[in-house]
Amino acid sequence: MNQTERTIQQIFERGAQALEAMFRPGRALHLGIDWQKLYCDPGFAASQCGDLKRTQKILTTLARMDQTVAELRPLLPTCWIYHDVPLHQSLLLDERILDGLGVEQARRKLDELRAEAHHICATVRPGDRCFPKPGYDAYQSRELQDYLAQSGMTVHLISGLVRNDCVRKSEKGGAARGYQMFVIEDLTVNDYEYTDEFYLGLYIEANRRGTHCVRADDVKRIINKAQGLSV
Repeated sequence: MNQTERTIQQIFERGAQALEAMFRPGRALHLGIDWQKLYCDPGFAASQCGDLKRTQKILTTLARMDQTVAELRPLLPTCWIYHDVPLHQSLLLDERILDGLGVEQARRKLDELRAEAHHICATVRPGDRCFPKPGYDAYQSRELQDYLAQSGMTVHLISGLVRNDCVRKSEKGGAARGYQMFVIEDLTVNDYEYTDEFYLGLYIEANRRGTHCVRADDVKRIINKAQGLSV
């Protein structure tokens, strides 16, 4: 393990310690950023774009996210945040053709991947909430703001698409509003492959805002432990 990897590991360890200190049932929620209308409209293109490699990464992360959230209900209620901008949706639906695949081959493959995503999770789970957002920051949603003001939930754990854009902007938006922010890093997806050094810079920037970076296994361990203590 090199120095960068050791530093990243230390950041995750500190994030887990912070979550364990702050988590209380009834005070925490999960924000699913831009899993889009997987949970709101089965007709929406689950792949989100025509980049097959990215789509497969989305599906892998989506399955992990869905399992994690399912295991933690009802201790960790979920709000699904989706774009409410038709232009942005049309951009997400841009079906680019990869090298080596013809038009029909790519379309068939995308249809298969969309069907797989819909099989993983196609409807909102009972008790979950969905809120539209007008821009990249989820906290710009007036509906979400109203819900949070009434709920009293101050510890927010984020998953979603994409890590260096909407997830990052939402994390910044939540931190600016005084919420305790945690990004579940292995439940986020990026547009491109980045180096460890890039991610380390991202984590350090988030830490400076008071945001913690955690992994799904630590989240499950901490929340399940809290449940055991509260019984």
